[in-house]
Amino acid sequence: SNPLTIRTRDGREYQKLCVVSHGDPEDPLSDEEVRGKYLSCTEGILALPRAQEGADMLFALDTMPNVKPLMDILTHP
Repeated sequence: SNPLTIRTRDGREYQKLCVVSHGDPEDPLSDEEVRGKYLSCTEGILALPRAQEGADMLFALDTMPNVKPLMDILTHP
């Protein structure tokens, strides 16, 4: 649970308890948000073009006949 309180300039308060966080199964991240998170996590580890290529492969993982190219990107930055 994440309590949220907003105070307006005139002193009014609005409170809400957020039970579901963005990214939970009930409120999943979009593909673009997942891609952005992946690219953020690989920043400074993988060169951007390699990270982007890796992201493309991860999103197509179910259609890849062989994961060796992906493993090469992820294990040989």
